Amino acid sequence: MRKHLLLFFLFVCCLPLAGSSQTVLLDIDVAGDTVPPTKGKNLKHFVHMYMSYGFIGGIMETGARIRPESSSFYEFGFRYKRKISPTIATGLELAYRNDVYNLRQEKGKVIPDTVLHNREKLSFHILNLGWYMRVNYGKRGNSIGHFVDAGTYSDVNVHFTHFTQDKYPDGRIVKTTTQGLGIEELLSFGLVGRWGFGNLVITGRYRLTDALKPSTGLPDLPKGQLGLQLGFH
Repeated sequence: MRKHLLLFFLFVCCLPLAGSSQTVLLDIDVAGDTVPPTKGKNLKHFVHMYMSYGFIGGIMETGARIRPESSSFYEFGFRYKRKISPTIATGLELAYRNDVYNLRQEKGKVIPDTVLHNREKLSFHILNLGWYMRVNYGKRGNSIGHFVDAGTYSDVNVHFTHFTQDKYPDGRIVKTTTQGLGIEELLSFGLVGRWGFGNLVITGRYRLTDALKPSTGLPDLPKGQLGLQLGFH
């Protein structure tokens, strides 16, 4: 009997403690619910994927003329945006890009040699790292909205290929793929600019360094790129 009374007494004594514990737990949960979110399109942190496609052009050096209408790039990457103020943000980008230069087959061509073909291309497979500053304008709520970006980038050329195609009088078509020419620079750097309208972005890039090694004595390839980018938000 005494044992049961003792257990009952202990149970009654613990009731206030249990009620107090429940109150603390409830307070903690409510506090957690009131923490403002920090991840979102127009919040402190935001990460999204993007794809780009465009054309390569610019000043052409003698012996390194290309066909801009068929010289192009495509890109797939990830972008991190860090909001600094309602109008200013900064961020980093990591992407894969493929630059393809369609060489003009004309007298005076010297890249990578003077041999003329029916078709000839240089393909750069690139790992791209970029940094940018962003200025937002207009009303946008929790969306990307309208913006202007300016930044820099660095490229690592991870794979370089030379393609040719020749058609002979007997109808044969011979295609060649050559690697290991050793004429390409490993690293390159440049400037980037963008004008964005939500998911759709006009993007431009200008390379400040040479794409081909100066030690080869070859003229450099055109440095400009202009295209469209689609952001997956």
